[in-house]
Amino acid sequence: MSSPSPYQLDAWPRRERRAVAVLPYAMLALSAVLTVFIRDSKQESFLLDLALCGLAAVWMLCLYTLVPTWRERPAVRAVFFTGLIAIMTVLVIRDPWFGFFTFTGYFFAVSIPPGRWRLLAVAAVAVLTGTSQAGGFSTAAAGRVGLIVYLGCVLVNLVVAGAFTWFGWVSYAQNVRRAQMVKELSEANRQLDGAGDPRHAGAGARRDHHPTAGRGAGVR
Repeated sequence: MSSPSPYQLDAWPRRERRAVAVLPYAMLALSAVLTVFIRDSKQESFLLDLALCGLAAVWMLCLYTLVPTWRERPAVRAVFFTGLIAIMTVLVIRDPWFGFFTFTGYFFAVSIPPGRWRLLAVAAVAVLTGTSQAGGFSTAAAGRVGLIVYLGCVLVNLVVAGAFTWFGWVSYAQNVRRAQMVKELSEANRQLDGAGDPRHAGAGARRDHHPTAGRGAGVR
């Protein structure tokens, strides 16, 4: 099996960014379709659920997708993520299967710079994901067994998400350090190449043997 070409390696980050950009909307649409089928089979209204789905889509579209520069503004980023978590929470309370959508919250959480805010964001998504897997917040209120199941699901998600976040931070720190070392090495090589350039050495030799240098020595 042949090794991937540099072009193929460079293409992967672009594909990953496109997938991350599309997946939240795809999972939201899937959850909305499930809501229509499940609630309709129970003869329950799903209009509020669809309204919340529309709100989530508009929220992501306006505050994240359409204006990428806003992602770098801490205030806008905080408002966006807090609002998204609030919408996700309401959706999971109403319909636990919206965990398909809340899972994509990790994509937005890891876009936050490394630090305590990223950890809090990841923890918030982990709690919602664990809640959906447990069947909703109602499971925790269903008795001791339900509470144990709920806490177990949330704890597993917190541990797994926290571990991936930690390893991601370590990898990020290593990449930054590696890039700095490459930059320093390139600068050192550039200086060495400049010092050993034959043109510089030749210019110095010509100055040493220039005829005026000999005439000046004879005058003295």
